[in-house]
Amino acid sequence: YTSRTMLSLIRDLLEVNVIESGQLNLNLEPVNLAEFLLASSETNRLLAKSKSTKLELDLDPGLPLMFLDVNRIGQVLSNLVMNAIKFSPADTTVTIRAARGDSEVTLSVADQGPGIPQADIPHLFEPFVKWSVKPARGERSTGLGLSIVKRLVEAHGGRIRVESVVGKGSKFIFTLPVRTQAPVPGVG
Repeated sequence: YTSRTMLSLIRDLLEVNVIESGQLNLNLEPVNLAEFLLASSETNRLLAKSKSTKLELDLDPGLPLMFLDVNRIGQVLSNLVMNAIKFSPADTTVTIRAARGDSEVTLSVADQGPGIPQADIPHLFEPFVKWSVKPARGERSTGLGLSIVKRLVEAHGGRIRVESVVGKGSKFIFTLPVRTQAPVPGVG
């Protein structure tokens, strides 16, 4: 392990500890979702380019103002996009989509990587799971990222799932509720 990998592992373990101890406090604030997604994708675009991967953004017009913890949802998006890039061969595309429904927004990160075998899917969001599919360029993982992602999405009142076809790619899909005001702590 490199020192960067060890630092990442320590950071992830601390994050899991905070979440599991019930000490995760979300700093919910009104966020223009379209602007947030544009800024987030720009941050990840450099990583994609360095791995010869294209990053596309597909946003529904009229995405709502959302009450989110920008840092935590940014962490969710970064993790999903970095994973998509990590598992994507060169000269493929990773797509971030956002679509508005009546009471929720659905966001997804899709890649054109190797896909995930159906036997691995039920365990993807468990801590320390090692996948049978290996990163395209041999990158390492702490095995905690998707576990943290799931907990952060759920802390926002959302859900996450994955659709994948071996040889065709994977799509991680998560929903976030549309709220017209910040929720009262401890209520819904």
